[in-house]
Amino acid sequence: MKRKISTVLLMLGLAGSAYATSPTLGHLFITDSLGGTAHRGAVLDVNPVTGERRTITDFGNSSQGPVSEGYQTIAWLDADVLDSKTPLLATMSSTLDVMDPSTGIRTRLSDFNDPAQGPVGGDFGGKELLVLPAKAGAPLQARILVLDPSAGTEESGAIFSVDAAGQRKIIVDFGDGTSPVPFSLFHMTYLSDNTVLVTDSGSGSAEVGLRPAVLYKVDLNTGARTALSTFDNPAQGWVPYPATSDQYWRYLSDVLVSPSGKIFATVSLVRPTPGGFLVEIDPATGRRTVISDFGDQQQGRPGFGTNAMSWMPNGLIAVADLTGGQFNNALAFAVDPVTGNRRVITSGIDSSQGPLVEGIDDMTIAP
Repeated sequence: MKRKISTVLLMLGLAGSAYATSPTLGHLFITDSLGGTAHRGAVLDVNPVTGERRTITDFGNSSQGPVSEGYQTIAWLDADVLDSKTPLLATMSSTLDVMDPSTGIRTRLSDFNDPAQGPVGGDFGGKELLVLPAKAGAPLQARILVLDPSAGTEESGAIFSVDAAGQRKIIVDFGDGTSPVPFSLFHMTYLSDNTVLVTDSGSGSAEVGLRPAVLYKVDLNTGARTALSTFDNPAQGWVPYPATSDQYWRYLSDVLVSPSGKIFATVSLVRPTPGGFLVEIDPATGRRTVISDFGDQQQGRPGFGTNAMSWMPNGLIAVADLTGGQFNNALAFAVDPVTGNRRVITSGIDSSQGPLVEGIDDMTIAP
């Protein structure tokens, strides 16, 4: 395994030394699956104060590493995960790539289409990447986790662990016959000990029927899962839609745990008028409270497709908006988790801030 790690670091030019320029604390690193050469995707560094953007890696540029495309999720790898001396960025589509955040040079750690590296992933490309903190318990042998919504038994979804050599194993199979079986897995975050939170986005489609969004607690050791918050249950507080309504597309998107243990989630209401919510969820009861209504202009500029989140060093929550009020205008907001007031960090169609951004798939904050 050490040899494999050394090979990865040598390809990145990091063996034995840190990268030349450390990323600035608090900067946002976002993925845009429609950016870059031939719209294969890109990672951009965003200044949280000025909103200025610069491209870090272009997934269509083979001089920076293996070419990939599609929906990309992103996370930081602590230095001790790959013994890299300094933190690295990792991105996940159908492949798990590791990159130097100063040069954008990337190498492939694990190809989820390659059975030689373990169980293969599902056909759906939206795979969520999570790096467990060092304080987490077992399985510490592999702190890199991937949530694949169409892997596992009957394509019901699975959580993979990926070790430092890129070898995979399934540690949670959502189709293993254990109830409940989620409908549409989307995002995942670390809660405590060996427990993660996983969002089941639900469905508002007339074709597949109405299915409530659910936030699950999942034990990584046993695979046991329990519903913490079911979004059509009025006994748990705010409900984002009537149980029989099919007037617009709505889904539970991302979930975030603050340093103090508070749980936040984004709910997207994609419709002709502004919508979307940042909600707080009680970690004991699952009760939901709206913090920011992205259709309420008194709290700031409206949004339409609230999506990924990250906790900012200043105590605000960075929230990505896929469309920002019109298509091809992705926005990143900074939201006060107490008042719900928000401001725009960066606007994807503002060329004065850097390369245009058509959609923010995911984001992470520089450590």
